[in-house]
Amino acid sequence: MLKGGSMAIFEKGGRWYVDYYADGHRRRECVGTSRAQAKRALESRKGEIAQGKFKLKKTFKKVSFKAFCDEYVDYARNTKKSWRRDVTSIKNLLKDFG
Repeated sequence: MLKGGSMAIFEKGGRWYVDYYADGHRRRECVGTSRAQAKRALESRKGEIAQGKFKLKKTFKKVSFKAFCDEYVDYARNTKKSWRRDVTSIKNLLKDFG
């Protein structure tokens, strides 16, 4: 069921998203490049939830700590001035968590 009845659409970076709660979990989905697409998608989700047809898909895949760190370092290098400090911290964490 809906948690707090909160459902919305929003735009970020030229893409439109739907934001809603289903089965007690908050979901955000990128649905296209137009507000109209987002409105249709949100109405569709509302209908699926009301009819009990909506099922959360497990889309998470396991990622090793090292792979996560490698991806984060790539992100940090391109977006943070303090990325060198992050690299040092991650090296120390990898000693313990591998």
